[in-house]
Amino acid sequence: MKKKLYTSLTIAIMILIFLFSSQRGEESSKTSGFILSLLPFFNNIESAEFYIRKLAHFSIYFLLGLSAFQMFSAYDHSKSKAFLFSILLCFLYACSDEFHQSFSSGRSPQVFDVFIDTMGAFISSFLSCCFFYKK
Repeated sequence: MKKKLYTSLTIAIMILIFLFSSQRGEESSKTSGFILSLLPFFNNIESAEFYIRKLAHFSIYFLLGLSAFQMFSAYDHSKSKAFLFSILLCFLYACSDEFHQSFSSGRSPQVFDVFIDTMGAFISSFLSCCFFYKK
């Protein structure tokens, strides 16, 4: 049961990431603008949209890392293997996501985004190792 749940959740998050990276540059800016409108204290910060975008990268890959770690753990991998596999999966998906963005109008791949994505996954996988792993 847990295998199916965490595998489905991991795939769902990956699909969500794919959909976000499929947005044209204009659509992506509108999404960031909407988030900024919900957080009025950011309006006075120069480059607020940049920080919102980077936080979005970190957050979605934080969730992907968490889900991937739980998925690999459910398949009876050791803690260290689940950690490594989840980081590897997230890193490779981040690379493919940035490559995919190169085909979206008004978007361009950024190596820094791969770093932020991987750090989000690393931190959530590390926290999962420390607090949620039960074997």
